Amino acid sequence: MAYLNQMPEGYPGALADMVAKDLYSLSVAGTTPLQFGSAAAYGATRGTCRPVTTGDTIEDFAGIVTATASAMGEDAYTQYESARLISKGRVWVTVSAQPADGAPVFLDPATGAFSAASGAGNFQIPGARFIRSLGATLAVVELNGVGQIPHPEAVAP
Repeated sequence: MAYLNQMPEGYPGALADMVAKDLYSLSVAGTTPLQFGSAAAYGATRGTCRPVTTGDTIEDFAGIVTATASAMGEDAYTQYESARLISKGRVWVTVSAQPADGAPVFLDPATGAFSAASGAGNFQIPGARFIRSLGATLAVVELNGVGQIPHPEAVAP
């Protein structure tokens, strides 16, 4: 067994620091695992979530999947597990290109990629910005309370 000489600075889904944050859980719907550090969308059933897909918009965005040792998958939550999501705070994500500090955060729902660039089909996560990056692969996203908690269907008319 090989051990690291030092801990990595960050990895997808890791909380970046201990500033105030909003974390909540939704059950994973469907068989596609929710990868740590990926974007989650609300599922069709109240209290569930799923990976973002083509055609999703900011109204579907539930938050970013955070890493935890309790997940059954090595780096993901699997069907029926309670996925921990962050809607406010700082979390490490995988990026498609190195963002500038302070740049707005865009999400391509077709690929699930976070970036600082708008593009066809991408949507901007309101109030979110990149605050640090480790080259062209990892960056810290600061979320400012996006997502609708609870699921929109959970509120009685």
